[in-house]
Amino acid sequence: MRRIVTAVAVCASAGCFRPAAPVGAVCDPAAPSCPDGQVCRNSAAGATCQLPGGGGDDLDGPPSPPVDTAPGAFAYVQLANGWSVDLHRDLSDAIAFNAADFVDGPETYDNAPDWVFALEAPFATGLGVVAGRRILEVASGGVTVHDFGQHPPNSPKQADDLRSATQITFRGVPMVIAMSSSANGGDGLFTISPDWQIEISNIENNVRGAAFDRMGAFDARGVAEIYLGTDHGIVRDSDDAVITTGDNQTLRVVGSDLLFVRTSAAGDQLVRLASVSHAEAMFAARKRIRLVEGTPREPYLAWAIVNDKQLARVTPAGELEVVAETSDPAFVWQAAVEPRAAHALAGAVYVLESNRGLDLDRVLVLREAP
Repeated sequence: MRRIVTAVAVCASAGCFRPAAPVGAVCDPAAPSCPDGQVCRNSAAGATCQLPGGGGDDLDGPPSPPVDTAPGAFAYVQLANGWSVDLHRDLSDAIAFNAADFVDGPETYDNAPDWVFALEAPFATGLGVVAGRRILEVASGGVTVHDFGQHPPNSPKQADDLRSATQITFRGVPMVIAMSSSANGGDGLFTISPDWQIEISNIENNVRGAAFDRMGAFDARGVAEIYLGTDHGIVRDSDDAVITTGDNQTLRVVGSDLLFVRTSAAGDQLVRLASVSHAEAMFAARKRIRLVEGTPREPYLAWAIVNDKQLARVTPAGELEVVAETSDPAFVWQAAVEPRAAHALAGAVYVLESNRGLDLDRVLVLREAP
């Protein structure tokens, strides 16, 4: 299962006091001496005093002083021609990393942020970040943590380990749908209201991802449907019909077909599942492929994070065209999102990255020149 851990990372972020030190002053995490209201935060460029929460690319007003944006700070990010990278938001102070967030039978789960999706009205406009049993609401006013985990593992109708989430409007009701999977109970599809109240919607076992078919195009259903990616197949939410079998993790609706990732001991296979006939077209294969939220420019079909290191576009032929990657093995790319055209953050791709050695979690913003 994901996020089974064997060691606890050492937290390197702490608050302290030295009135004369400006933002950006060099500090020592082992003996921090930053002014009130600042924290000593590790970064790829070294430890410096920063304002909590980080910032950049805010929707309203000037951003907070950015973390680790000095020249060369993102030299580890290799970009295709025409692409640029910058910091969108540092999340390192929003949630303290816990390698043993909860234990479920034989498995231990951490709370590292590992999924990002777009949020808009009636939610606060910005990004949502899934972190264990919590969702971070990342908006212009700051970061709000919504905790759905204050219950024992396997509690009836309560989510254990959230794997992904996305905002939809289903049958006229705006909501976030969140998917949960763990060793025992606590699995299924959950709905979250704009006031961040969570309810169980489907108790399907081991739900890792979902695709929302707003027009009901797949299988010519004609009404909106949700398809769930589980360890035993793709399941239609409305009637629990199994569309195809296998360990299916992330999926997207592409035209009238489904694009999904099937996992096996040999690695991940990208598959296009034809509408109605359910014929499978085998696309690219890698050690790990994760389809993420958003639709790239035509003619590309979808975005994917590949091998925890690369941001790639799926071509019409099913190949993975890499547009950016991290060359530093300490940085892991978890997920990404390209908000829809009407969103306030449209026109860019937001990549969620982490570095446990630096106790760092943040969102990068990648842009392609027009």
